[in-house]
Amino acid sequence: MTAAAPLPGRQPLAEADLAALERCGISRRTAEAAGLFRVDSAGGAALVGRRPGSGNFSGIAFPYVTPGQDRPREFRLRLDNPPYELQPDGTRKPKNKYLSPPGTRAMLYFPPGARTEWLQDSSLPIYLVEGEKKCLALSDLSWHNLADSSEKPRWLSIGIGGVWNWRGVVGREAAPDGSHVPVKGPIKDLDLIAWRGRRAVIVFDTNVRSNAQVQGGRWELTRELRRRGARLSWFDWPRGVPEGVNGIDDLIGLWGRERVLELFEGGVIREAPASLGDCERTFERIDEDRFRLELPSAGITLEVDRLKWSSGELHGELLVRCDLPGVRSYDGTVAVARVNLSSIASRKAFSKELQARGPIEGLDWSLLLEELAQRTLAAQRSSAEVVELSDAPLPETENLYFNVDKFRLLRNHP
Repeated sequence: MTAAAPLPGRQPLAEADLAALERCGISRRTAEAAGLFRVDSAGGAALVGRRPGSGNFSGIAFPYVTPGQDRPREFRLRLDNPPYELQPDGTRKPKNKYLSPPGTRAMLYFPPGARTEWLQDSSLPIYLVEGEKKCLALSDLSWHNLADSSEKPRWLSIGIGGVWNWRGVVGREAAPDGSHVPVKGPIKDLDLIAWRGRRAVIVFDTNVRSNAQVQGGRWELTRELRRRGARLSWFDWPRGVPEGVNGIDDLIGLWGRERVLELFEGGVIREAPASLGDCERTFERIDEDRFRLELPSAGITLEVDRLKWSSGELHGELLVRCDLPGVRSYDGTVAVARVNLSSIASRKAFSKELQARGPIEGLDWSLLLEELAQRTLAAQRSSAEVVELSDAPLPETENLYFNVDKFRLLRNHP
């Protein structure tokens, strides 16, 4: 539905809605200024272009208003009761909790009161979060305890619909067969903002610590904004965040604005790595013959399994995963093959193939593979305990033999 069309089923937010938003760090004043409203199922279906009766579309609507404009350009609907899908671990997860009209292109979400001059003021930092609710909560926090005479907040909060929703269809081009195919790239809303010299902070949800797709989205957004001249920083979730906290809005609601503001000013925001080669690495032993090297910030994993020594050389099955765009992979797996970790030639051939499938700027696959090989070899060698035969204890006599029908046989003899 376009912004100019009538909105059937539109209702003011209920007191329960306002209370729930307040528990997420969004004040009543901000919710009203943002123009949030409630729709019943029929109104929600009409709002996002769904067939009435095909589901329950009651929920809260978030108008998208560009700074300097009076009318919403589109709406996004947060369902009260989204359908759930069963996860591999047996848990249930909401599916399609937020809905937009079909064909809607990805857009940036701006909080109420955002001014056009702020978009061009590179001295005002920008904090990017996932979604509208988090944007509003972070916007409230940016004004917290500032003097009434303050003309602008500590930062400008901007919401993106998901970790990859800063990218979208930006046009169409002719294919070799004469058809037209969509072209994806950074959305045009990014051009509204003067990025050069501006500090930009990415505040993604807690699963940025473990979800490769979220990590990849953060890294690619970092690259894109850095290409535009911004100075990038990342929000690192601190230890001790309670179970169940998903986004910054949950944390503000739980801990309060004062404590979270102190957290922001206390070192949880750090400069983003300059390149993938500078990203933090983790190396761990999963079990006896399985090792993993990860770049959590970039969503890259190298895992070697089924290790076996043969003729003094260590062989294993190597699996490489990467979710960054531009990497040729099957379901996130770039390559899997048997590799001789002790052989430079074997490592070189495999890294050459990785480079061909994933030509990522600032990433040297050969160095990653070399690091995995050296650390795995060192771990395997250190785990093998060396015992002098002269010092080895002799087995007890009863453990050397066993009797079968009066015959005395060696226990470990073929």
